[in-house]
Amino acid sequence: MEIIVKKQTSAVIVLYNPSINEIIQNLSLIIDQVDKIYLVDNSDISINESIFNHYKSVLYISNGGNKGIANALNVGADFAIKDKYKWLLMLDQDSKVPANMIIEMLSFYEKHQSFNIGIIAPNVKLFNEHLPKIKNNEEYIEVTTAITSGSLLNLEVYKKVGNFDENLFIDQVDHEYCLRLKLNNYKTIFLQNICIEHKLGDTFEVKLFGKHFVYVTNHNYMRRYYMTRNSLYIYSVYKHYFPKISKTIRNNIIKDFLKIIIFEKNKRKKIKSIYFGMKDFYMKKMGKYKPTN
Repeated sequence: MEIIVKKQTSAVIVLYNPSINEIIQNLSLIIDQVDKIYLVDNSDISINESIFNHYKSVLYISNGGNKGIANALNVGADFAIKDKYKWLLMLDQDSKVPANMIIEMLSFYEKHQSFNIGIIAPNVKLFNEHLPKIKNNEEYIEVTTAITSGSLLNLEVYKKVGNFDENLFIDQVDHEYCLRLKLNNYKTIFLQNICIEHKLGDTFEVKLFGKHFVYVTNHNYMRRYYMTRNSLYIYSVYKHYFPKISKTIRNNIIKDFLKIIIFEKNKRKKIKSIYFGMKDFYMKKMGKYKPTN
C-alpha cells in the first residue's frame, strides 16, 4: 500500500526568497512520502539549483520572478499531470508535515471514494499555538474551505474544475478554489487527527486576565491589500451561491480592521492598504498590485 501511494503522489513547494536550510529540512520531512517534488520558485532572484542535484526526486523550477501563489500552484499541478500523478500535495516553504501523512490521507480516501473528494486537508497548528482542538471527536468533517498548505489535491478533479485563479495572485486563492469545488459538487474533507505546523503572518496571542483572548496575525501592509481586495472579489463571485459567505467576509474585514487599530504596528500603512484594496476591487484591478503615481 505504501509503495502504491508514493507512486501516485507528487508535491509542490512554493518558494519565495527562502532559507536554504529551511528548504532542506522540509524536504527531509516529505521526500520519503511522495514520488516527486516540484520546487516552484517565485523569488526575484533564483537560487542555485545545483543544491538539489543529489535529490533524484526533486525538480527545481524557476518561475522567473514572483508570479503569485496561484500561478506557482498551477505550474506544479501542470507538471504533476504531465508526469501522470493522481495527487499533488501543496506546501508553503515553511510548513512542516508529520510522518506517514500521505498514506493516512489516501487510506481515508480509499475508504470514502463515494464522497466525491476534491481536496483532503489536515488540521493546522500555528508555530506559536497549542495543538488545535478536535471538534466533536470526529475523524473528519466536511468544510467549505481549507488552506492550501498541507492539502492533498485530487488532480482528476482539478482538471475538471479548472486552475487556481491567478487573478487573485496571493491570498484567498485556497478559499476561492474550495468554493469552486463545492459549486461543482466536490468535497473538501478536513482530517482532524493529522496536523501540520504552519506559519501565518507574524501571529501572536493576546491574553485578557491571563486567559486567551484573541490571536493577531499581524500581516504586513501588502498582504492587507490582497486580503481586502480578494475577499471582496470572492464575495462578488459567490454571494448568490453561498449567501452565508457575505456575512463571514464582512465580519472578517471588521475583525481584522479592529485588530489592526488595537493591537498591530504600522497601523496607518495597513489601513491605507485596505483602502487601496477596496478601491482596486471596485476598479476591477486584479493580479499583482501595481502602485499608481
